Amino acid sequence: MGDNGPVGTSLRRSAPDTSNGKQKVMLNTDFGEPLDKLCPKCGSANLVHSVEAQPVRFPYGPGDVLMATVDVQVPVTTCAACGDAWTDARAESVREDAVLQRLAELKA
Repeated sequence: MGDNGPVGTSLRRSAPDTSNGKQKVMLNTDFGEPLDKLCPKCGSANLVHSVEAQPVRFPYGPGDVLMATVDVQVPVTTCAACGDAWTDARAESVREDAVLQRLAELKA
């Protein structure tokens, strides 16, 4: 998986590869209810919800010439039928909050 960027549209990617060191755990209810009830790719309702550690890179400093990274835990939905995996607005909110918090720390 490549650079997620700090904010933007929901991440859609192929099935997660847990051999690359990504940490997978069961969904924590702190994120609220999953937004998707059906897979947008195949229409299956057989969805698996988990939490994944993801790095978020973002620019900062005068002219945004410096780059920083913050690690976040985000909710991920994976379709058990076709293997498509994605994040939704809940993950985007977590990423954005983490970037804003880190920017505040960098300014201090």
